[in-house]
Amino acid sequence: MATIKRALSAKTNPSGRAEIMLRVSVSHSVSHRIKSGLFIKKELFKDNKFSNPRDPVEKPEQTGTVRRSRLGHF
Repeated sequence: MATIKRALSAKTNPSGRAEIMLRVSVSHSVSHRIKSGLFIKKELFKDNKFSNPRDPVEKPEQTGTVRRSRLGHF
């Protein structure tokens, strides 16, 4: 059975991003490494998983009050 593993390159480009590398193993004796050409920030790849926070910057909670003029007419 073939397996595909992903990893990040140890080198980064001038913008601080690393390339996603793929390793395709067909058998114990046959495996290939492939450069994807895709670059991501190293912080977004942890424990061999992609982690993309929905909102990386915390915002203060809003009160939930809405002015009547913003609601419009129903």
